[in-house]
Amino acid sequence: MELAWRLGCTGLLALSALISGYHYRKAGPMAPVVYGAREGLALAAIRLTWVSVAVALPILYALEPRWLAWAALPLPPVLRASLGAALGASHAALLAWAHRALGANFSSSLRTRAHHELVTTGPYRWVRHPLYGAALLLYSALGVLSANWAVGLGGLSFMLFIIVVRTPREERMLHDAFGPSYARYHRRTGGLLPRIPERRGDR
Repeated sequence: MELAWRLGCTGLLALSALISGYHYRKAGPMAPVVYGAREGLALAAIRLTWVSVAVALPILYALEPRWLAWAALPLPPVLRASLGAALGASHAALLAWAHRALGANFSSSLRTRAHHELVTTGPYRWVRHPLYGAALLLYSALGVLSANWAVGLGGLSFMLFIIVVRTPREERMLHDAFGPSYARYHRRTGGLLPRIPERRGDR
């Protein structure tokens, strides 16, 4: 049975990589950078190291679960299968939807390019960071499928770091690039979850 969980984690990682790789290649090369936000060498180094660990942990589990046996969780097989599959499917769907909406506007670094558009379609109609939401679903699914808190926490803690530290820089960059358009977009959308409309009292 352990082999099935290992294959599930491997398949989910591969599917995620295939979806992102396909849309990244389909978008093609982008025009030159016209605006970039300073991430800083230290922050970039922390980000790259942390994401390497977050990806390495599920790979280590898939190669040999005994290496991470110290972090095993006593989850029932039915829960692992049902919840893991639901989270994994939700991740794949949201990832593909967000990439399709972004098109050639995707960038893994803090930068905008010539002819860059403010995307407000697809999941971006309701939330500003659906790709981060998809990543949270991915690491949650991996943690459940592996029944290993280190696998889940490694990725979720990395995404928390991104959301708390990097997202404000990203949003300042977009505000500088798109001005009032982004300000209006920011006011009517949520970060990771749709914004609940404010109820207006009778006048």
